[in-house]
Amino acid sequence: TASRAFKTRGSTVEIGVYANAFEGEQNDSGANEGLHTTRNDLNDDGYMRFACSWAEAGATIIGGCCGIGAEHIHRLKQTMTE
Repeated sequence: TASRAFKTRGSTVEIGVYANAFEGEQNDSGANEGLHTTRNDLNDDGYMRFACSWAEAGATIIGGCCGIGAEHIHRLKQTMTE
């Protein structure tokens, strides 16, 4: 992982991730043109499952973007600070 590569070199780089909740579309749309609906599986628990995998891969800053709301971030805080 990127985290492991940085640690091997003695670097202390923070790695951040934040996803949106839009369903992916496979087409040639420009940025944001193909985004229409949000995923139904990304409630706060669903997003937390993704966030835990990012943390296990070395992410140290985790947040959310479009479609990720306060309930998602609250769940992140609860789980990540336990």
